Amino acid sequence: NGAIPLPPEALQALCSYITAPSTPPVMRSWAHALVFSAFSSLRQTNAQHITFYGRISVDNCDFLVSHHTDGKSRDKMPVVFLTPLQDFSGSQQWHLLGKAALWPTADFLWAAPSGDPLDPSSTLQNCPLASERIIAALQLVLQHACNMPPAIAKLYTQQSARKTLVSAAQAAGCPWDQCIELGHWSARSLDSSFLMCEQARHKRALECMPMPKRYSANVRLCRVARIITNQMRRLTTYLAQRTHVHGPARWDTAWDRMPAYCAAIEGT
Repeated sequence: NGAIPLPPEALQALCSYITAPSTPPVMRSWAHALVFSAFSSLRQTNAQHITFYGRISVDNCDFLVSHHTDGKSRDKMPVVFLTPLQDFSGSQQWHLLGKAALWPTADFLWAAPSGDPLDPSSTLQNCPLASERIIAALQLVLQHACNMPPAIAKLYTQQSARKTLVSAAQAAGCPWDQCIELGHWSARSLDSSFLMCEQARHKRALECMPMPKRYSANVRLCRVARIITNQMRRLTTYLAQRTHVHGPARWDTAWDRMPAYCAAIEGT
């Protein structure tokens, strides 16, 4: 659709913004929604229809296993996806602090504010942010968390976050089948017992439930988890080389400098 990928540099700044004590609660939560979407390769609209299953660990990296109902799907089948919990510094604080203000029974990440989102006294309401307001919230977060000029922030859309990890994989020369597997797959490719019944989904929403061991050992889950881990490590290496870049040039991602794919290390 021509959307520009969210810069990895912005994700790094967003994670720092989430954990900063001075960040207003609403802005912290919205920054969390944006990072969560990017790490999960999600459209923002799909971030509003999420159910968490629980956590798994693959190769010493922790992931959330969740699903969303894809509004663009003809059969409206749930789509299962993984979210890495460690950021580029290896910390999970971005997620622990970012989700803290959300209502446990909610199934959305972008929540409506009670007042001015920049006001420290504003809180999150137990209702989703209207879809037409998400893009304005996203751009507001980029301006305040990343010191991004408004003109640059307006370049990014609700599709931008889902393209970051895929763009990193493509720039590195990863096999195409790894690029298209990033983050999610159709539920029909899994055992039907994996999906929770409709009543449980409505009841538990974003509340994590115990994850049966037989699912954490699922070959497909592990494969996608390793693909995501490879991209997170790739972006970490890339960002370490960009510490000297400041100002507007920081948001011009040097995709040609992304560490190249190595089959011996990353697998095929």
